[in-house]
Amino acid sequence: MVDVGALRSLVTLESTGTVAATADSLGFTPSAVSQQLRRLERELGVELTERVGRGVVLTEAGRLAAARAHALLDDLDSFRADVGTVHRLQGRVSLATFSTGERAIVAPATARLRESAPDLELHVIERDPPQATEALERGEVDLALLHSWVGLPAHLPPQVSTRLVGEDVADVVLPAGHPLAARSSVTPADLADEIWSSVHTGSVCHQWLLQMFARLGRAPVARYWSSEFASQIAYVAAGSAVALIPRLGRGPLPDGVVAVPVEEPVPRRPVVLAWRTARERDPLLRHLRATLAEVGEEVLGPR
Repeated sequence: MVDVGALRSLVTLESTGTVAATADSLGFTPSAVSQQLRRLERELGVELTERVGRGVVLTEAGRLAAARAHALLDDLDSFRADVGTVHRLQGRVSLATFSTGERAIVAPATARLRESAPDLELHVIERDPPQATEALERGEVDLALLHSWVGLPAHLPPQVSTRLVGEDVADVVLPAGHPLAARSSVTPADLADEIWSSVHTGSVCHQWLLQMFARLGRAPVARYWSSEFASQIAYVAAGSAVALIPRLGRGPLPDGVVAVPVEEPVPRRPVVLAWRTARERDPLLRHLRATLAEVGEEVLGPR
């Protein structure tokens, strides 16, 4: 009998490209993943991988098996969803979420879930949107809370469905004594000569900061790099930088720091829930989606 876990390892190997990355994604050791793949080869009677240098690649049979495994795993998800409709809201569900969404939406939602679905066992991991999308596609998580920026849409696989929760807006955060601090709004041109604190290069938020200045023909100058918005605000409080901070991740600002809206363009990011379409009817996921959307709409305001 073909092991479902081995099929998932094969699909993940196709996506990640290495046994080590597959093991890390699935929470196994590399040797356990290798054993699963060897067992699957014995069951199917074909070689699924071949060694190239110090790594492995999928053979033609392996690529075919991975494609069919994708479909089989989707069918299995759909089967579980259909059977699950006759049961009450109990079972394990996993969610990947970006950090500010976790703090502002997911954590408050868990209080409601304890009342509405006390037998739901929710497991949450923090992932940036691209990594959360990959985990969702590979079947490592059941649901993902994602964000993208207007003008920088997220790239979602075709087998994934989404629901818009709301839209977050970012403001520029300035020292209270800054010449622009009393303005009702600012534009990127007003901020062209500022020193910035920013999230790391390549992240979705940093890409938006770059895009915001693209029409000026110059890039913002960032000197202070931090993945934590609170740390970026600390640089602002010290008078050393300005920062672009989403309202969802901001919280109360410290004394001596103000937030000013940005225009032309307004930095906006849609917040969405995403799940594999094969799990559309799963009662646990439907309830979890509804609860997260309810909290998200309260936090983000009307769409």
